[in-house]
Amino acid sequence: MLRLSTYKTPPYFASVSLATCFAGAVFTVLSQKITLILFIILIILFYFANKKEKINFEKINFEINPQDKLLGSREINFSSILYIEKEDFQENPEDGFFRLSLGEEVRLKNAYIIKAVDLVKDEKGNITEVLCEYDSKSRSGSNTPESNRKVKGTIHWVSATDSVKAKVNIYDRLFKVPEPGKENDLKNEVNQNSLEVKEAFVEPYLAESLEAQQFQFQRLGYFVRTDNKKTLEFNKTVGLRDSWKK
Repeated sequence: MLRLSTYKTPPYFASVSLATCFAGAVFTVLSQKITLILFIILIILFYFANKKEKINFEKINFEINPQDKLLGSREINFSSILYIEKEDFQENPEDGFFRLSLGEEVRLKNAYIIKAVDLVKDEKGNITEVLCEYDSKSRSGSNTPESNRKVKGTIHWVSATDSVKAKVNIYDRLFKVPEPGKENDLKNEVNQNSLEVKEAFVEPYLAESLEAQQFQFQRLGYFVRTDNKKTLEFNKTVGLRDSWKK
């Protein structure tokens, strides 16, 4: 993607323009992976309890990139203990919230329909676990009547049995204003929260990624593997949605 222009005055480019160009260039070629940064534990009650054999997990198929079917697919493990995004559950759902809440059903992406039935909280009242029932006949792609049921929300997940811890650096704009220095107050215009360092759980495939290899983390943005040899670490390059308001 090449954009050329001429200017009679010093040009100003909004950072969103750079983000748009980058996203447009890589959107259809990057492998998509599931990564959870703010997470809670989800327990699926009675999972495989009706089967005689001991099964810790099963394989769930995911497309590498839904925009390019030729890239094929990958398998990740599904188990009775999962991690989900904290924002995907609300104990007291607000209007228009179609993800997981008590008594409501959602689909786990590419997997089963579940319903939250109970909670576990710590001594401070924070939710640490969500207990769920699942419809064993509702697995995506099985073409059963149960699998074709419509639910309002779909949430993503990783299995606690084999997900991998990672360090994720979330970069925001260096300045709080769109044209830093315009008011001759550059020091106060610096964004003190331009970097947040988070602990995440990621798909196990990412442990084998290479330095400078790029990925789209679903619902989070575009990330690149750093050269950190001691820790699995990723830097955010561009988010999927820009919340900047002029």
